[in-house]
Amino acid sequence: MVDPAAFGSHNPNADELLKPWVTEEVVVTNPDSWKDEDLLLCNHRILGFSFVQKTWAAFSVSDMSDVVWNDDAFDKLIIAEKKRRMVRLLVQSHRPNSDCSFDDIIKGKGRGLVGLLSGSPGVGKSLTAEAVAEVSRRPLYSVSAGELGTDVQRVDNRLGMILEIVRRWECVLLIDEADVFLYKRGESQVERNALVSIFLRRLEYFSGIIILTTNRQKDIDEAFKSRIHFKFHYPPLHTEARLKIWENMLASVTDKMPDWKLTDEDMRSLASKPLNGREIKNAVSCVASIIRANQEPLSMSLIMDILETLVEDEEPGDQ
Repeated sequence: MVDPAAFGSHNPNADELLKPWVTEEVVVTNPDSWKDEDLLLCNHRILGFSFVQKTWAAFSVSDMSDVVWNDDAFDKLIIAEKKRRMVRLLVQSHRPNSDCSFDDIIKGKGRGLVGLLSGSPGVGKSLTAEAVAEVSRRPLYSVSAGELGTDVQRVDNRLGMILEIVRRWECVLLIDEADVFLYKRGESQVERNALVSIFLRRLEYFSGIIILTTNRQKDIDEAFKSRIHFKFHYPPLHTEARLKIWENMLASVTDKMPDWKLTDEDMRSLASKPLNGREIKNAVSCVASIIRANQEPLSMSLIMDILETLVEDEEPGDQ
């Protein structure tokens, strides 16, 4: 995200990088009329934030490009069509600052859109958050509970900073494995209770889209349940769901090799293997890497060899 002003707010001591941006204000008139020599006078770097690295940085202008949104991302989710349609409508219509947006009795409260996704790893929770960001055409800020930590003061400060960034850029916020913040409060767990209370307070006044993932839906504090707008539980993948994931993942490989396609029997064989979505993605990623590096043709035997290395049987002593 390109934002020199926000860079300055979060990095006030980065004098060398900030110097070109804190000189006298220049009034820009009709930049389309600028000549090449005018553009050469501009700084070759621009300040912003990397969502992948979670850090502020100076980026080369020559590496900048427009965002290409994936409008088909939502169609690849393995969820019921009715749920898919409802979530799409909710996220596309969510505009907390519009005149027709709903507000709480207390101004500024309850204007966010909160989703809770539960299920075992690799069933599509994170993919749903990514699809929500794509269909709403907003950046995705992804953070795990581990990145926030467990120290109460640090969590409050860190969460406040993240929510400010998310609000400024109208991001979709994904908090992965948020169990520690959602867990039921108890009388003897003072520190955990404080974490849950801080998270509740921040959530109450957050006006954007936030998606929480958990593996322990039954242990969620009652106070959170009333703040959730949509909730999905993802069961373990069945054969048809795995078949759809294999088809989606392999499409990017086979589309570049139109003369070679997997047979229906091959696809059924792959779908019969008890893999989760993340394991399937890893396998296809390895297939693509080998094909690209070694110019090796795509084959069912190659896929099976990779699966044998990625998913080994447990050692007798591990059971």
